[in-house]
Amino acid sequence: MAKTTTEHKFYVVDLVRNKPKSDYVSIPPYRVNVTIKVEAKEKVPTSKLKRLEEAARNSLEDTEKLIVKVAAESTKKIEKLIAEQNPDASAKANQLIQGANIAIRDGLKHAESAAQKAVEAQRKKEGKQDALLKEAKVMVVVKVGKAALVTTAAVAKSVATAGVDVTGFVFAAKACYDAYKAIDGLCADESKKCQALIHGVDKYLTAREKKLGTLREAIRAGFYGLRQERPG
Repeated sequence: MAKTTTEHKFYVVDLVRNKPKSDYVSIPPYRVNVTIKVEAKEKVPTSKLKRLEEAARNSLEDTEKLIVKVAAESTKKIEKLIAEQNPDASAKANQLIQGANIAIRDGLKHAESAAQKAVEAQRKKEGKQDALLKEAKVMVVVKVGKAALVTTAAVAKSVATAGVDVTGFVFAAKACYDAYKAIDGLCADESKKCQALIHGVDKYLTAREKKLGTLREAIRAGFYGLRQERPG
């Protein structure tokens, strides 16, 4: 009798749901795509496929725990390097992360076999009371998106400053430097600028004197005209 293959797909946006807080290690999203194929006498109902999906999802928790454990251990080791003020801390931190990613990749390789085992166990459990699943065959495909732990910028900054956050000092130093440049610009060619200033003041005073002279002449002319117009 011909068999029917029912395919069920689901995905996990991020395998690591509860990321441990860390200033030095960043855990990216680990997307997981899962496909469950069931070969049976007829099409398998969605409700039964959902129970197989739940078994597969639960199996992924071990992989999640592995990633969290490796990330937490890496963070502690990096924190120790920085606390010791190790000058090679940045390079050693990157080496630690590379080793951590290798461990995680090895763990991810077993994710598919773990899911296969969990789904098969669920099928057998269901098969005790379900004739359709009793003789069915299941195949699980697990694909994890490319992702890797990385060290944050805080590692390099802490190593360079022996663990002290110098952001405030850098800001103050930049402000002082900007002020120095402004003053230096004002003082550049000081003699030339003084000559230009004196020349400008002379021009202003000359123009002002001309205006005052014109005003004085107008006032004199006005008074003279008034005296001419007064009777007797």
